[in-house]
Amino acid sequence: MAQEGISVRIPNLYKMQRALIEMGASKKELANASFEAGQITADAIKGFIPVRSGKLRSTVKAARVARKVIVTVGNNTTATYAAPVAFGWLFVGPGHEKMAKSKHVKTGKPNITPRRFMERAIRATRQKVLDTYIDNLQKLVDKYERKVNS
Repeated sequence: MAQEGISVRIPNLYKMQRALIEMGASKKELANASFEAGQITADAIKGFIPVRSGKLRSTVKAARVARKVIVTVGNNTTATYAAPVAFGWLFVGPGHEKMAKSKHVKTGKPNITPRRFMERAIRATRQKVLDTYIDNLQKLVDKYERKVNS
């Protein structure tokens, strides 16, 4: 299993999903398997997320997608500020070589320190999400293997 950043790659997952669909599993069943795993991370993010009004917390959602686990934070209407809160927003002006060395650049522009709530939640739940997702896929394999063999 190769890990890149805060994502996890499962070797041959696509082949397994294709085999499940060929055995009779629906994309909705695969989506439900990923949704259940994603909901674990979504709940953890809600615990780590900074709260002022609760708008940002209310936008944390696990997606129902057949091929992977996706959790989103923020949207284009009520919480457009999700990325700056999570990853920070640093404005570097003139003389940035010296200023970049300091943690907080004082330029009069918006400087937001990254909160990294998504990364902390993903790291805290990574193994549980992986185990849940693989268990859900195994349940589907067992279910459709019985149907194919009977």
